[in-house]
Amino acid sequence: MPPPVPADAAVVLEVEGLTTDELAAPVSLSARAGEVVSLYGLVGSGRSALLNALWGAVPRRGGTLRLAGAAYAPRSPRDAVRAGISYVPADRHRTGLFSSQSLTFNNTLPLLKRFRRIAGLPVPDRRAERVAFLRAAEQVWMNFRSPEQRAGTLSGGNQQKLIFSRWANRHSRVMLLDEPTEGVDVMAKATIKDVIRAIAADGNAVLVSTSDREEALELGDRVVVFRNGAVARSFTRAEASAEALSIAAQAKES
Repeated sequence: MPPPVPADAAVVLEVEGLTTDELAAPVSLSARAGEVVSLYGLVGSGRSALLNALWGAVPRRGGTLRLAGAAYAPRSPRDAVRAGISYVPADRHRTGLFSSQSLTFNNTLPLLKRFRRIAGLPVPDRRAERVAFLRAAEQVWMNFRSPEQRAGTLSGGNQQKLIFSRWANRHSRVMLLDEPTEGVDVMAKATIKDVIRAIAADGNAVLVSTSDREEALELGDRVVVFRNGAVARSFTRAEASAEALSIAAQAKES
């Protein structure tokens, strides 16, 4: 169990009264540097809807967002990337990976402007891309045969690590993770959890959306429980328990 986040750690992300078409009630929460906030709930509870709004994938209807004290109003994922937000989607096959492309291509895709021989011209610097991929792959402990290997040939766990590796070569302030260990084996899950803790220890605020109650408890410095498109309850690590999370996630409306 990692040590608690210092009480005076800087607040990196502030969400106040956020509403979207997918959220049934305004959502407010915050996350500090070095903190992992678990977003727990059943599928469709609203936790993934929050990540979509923070990532700029769906429009906000109301509320305010702040990053490191500055206003943040993403209109697209491109705005999120520019602001220092990183995102690992739940459906890595449909929205996360280009399975028929190489590992290097998948790793450097969001940051192609960094890997140009001449600024402004679409001529890739293959050597720089390869060096960046190898450095990132080492940081997330990825197992692979060759940087030119197709992404679809990796195991499920290593595919997930490949998506994580995209953000290893850039400075992020907030990492958004949706079901980060879903569909991977036990050993890969343990490694991915270690990667998540390392990301937080590097000073990032991390939001982990998960339907796995034990994962929420294991990773979260705090656990925010979603139900019916809204926040049902928030727990500190000391307050959180399997029973308390289950009751909050499944309680019937009075």
